[in-house]
Amino acid sequence: MRCRPARSGCYTNLLLHLCKTEGAPITAARNSLVYLFFFLLQSINQLYSKTSSRKQNLSHQTHKLRLNNQTHNRSMRIRIFSDLHREFGETQLPKIDVDLNIMAGDIATKQNGLSWIKSFAGSTPTIYICGNHEFYGDNLPSITDKLMQATSGSNIHVLENKAITINEWHIFGATLWSDFALQGPWESGSYAAGAQMNDYKRIRNSKAKYRRLAPRDTRHMHQVSMQHMEAFFQTNDASQSIIVTHHAPSRKSLPPDRADEEISCAYASDLEEFIIKHQPKLWVHGHIHHSSDYMIGNTRVVANPQSYPSDLNPNFNPNLVIEV
Repeated sequence: MRCRPARSGCYTNLLLHLCKTEGAPITAARNSLVYLFFFLLQSINQLYSKTSSRKQNLSHQTHKLRLNNQTHNRSMRIRIFSDLHREFGETQLPKIDVDLNIMAGDIATKQNGLSWIKSFAGSTPTIYICGNHEFYGDNLPSITDKLMQATSGSNIHVLENKAITINEWHIFGATLWSDFALQGPWESGSYAAGAQMNDYKRIRNSKAKYRRLAPRDTRHMHQVSMQHMEAFFQTNDASQSIIVTHHAPSRKSLPPDRADEEISCAYASDLEEFIIKHQPKLWVHGHIHHSSDYMIGNTRVVANPQSYPSDLNPNFNPNLVIEV
């Protein structure tokens, strides 16, 4: 059982009773004793008051920490898919009750997939990232701007070097074009991409007098996206963060039979050191028509692409839902 200091008034009456004889004055020695006793009593009361205040502050801080932990432990069911390529044929996906849809690009060209996306999403918050095919037959970045305008104020969130918080989870999105350095010097990789990828034949750059998109343009876009992502991690808890890109962040996403091809540098960049540095909870991507689900440090990397309707990815899971 704890003993608490009594009020000073109680001690005063007791001390006067002890220090006086019936009708006799207090002597100098007894007077000194009284002052000493009062001084000790005041010190004890002040110490008790400070201790109680500290305990109350600690209790308040513990309560706040408990609330924060409850917030950070909030789970979310996420449906993930990409590369439906509806420009080549319609795709029917079953309805599933989830907290969030993530569409990691190449849903359809231009703005042609938007009506389907709105119908499919219903009232569910949905993240939509432009892939390379969204720009085919049109201009970059004007398509991104048009999609953002068309979905402004809705539950469809088109992200390009931007972030949004949904259910206490911080989500950053970007097309994240590759840096061409996956297999060696970026110069040789960009030359191979320029010669082989339709991106540089079917897309025009609306920021460069509508000339054809060039590998140097998309490499610069990659660098800008990385700068935005670094800034995102400086202001958000990585353990509560999700990254969504179209291009892949690691060679581990490539199918084994294509991992060493020079052109694979147009599909993925080696961002493993960056991922290990920041450790987001989840990284979702598309572009490579090969399903992936692996770990880099504490980060789960997931891709669930359908591929072209005439050449479906056999591992595509139309019901894929993961929980974070």
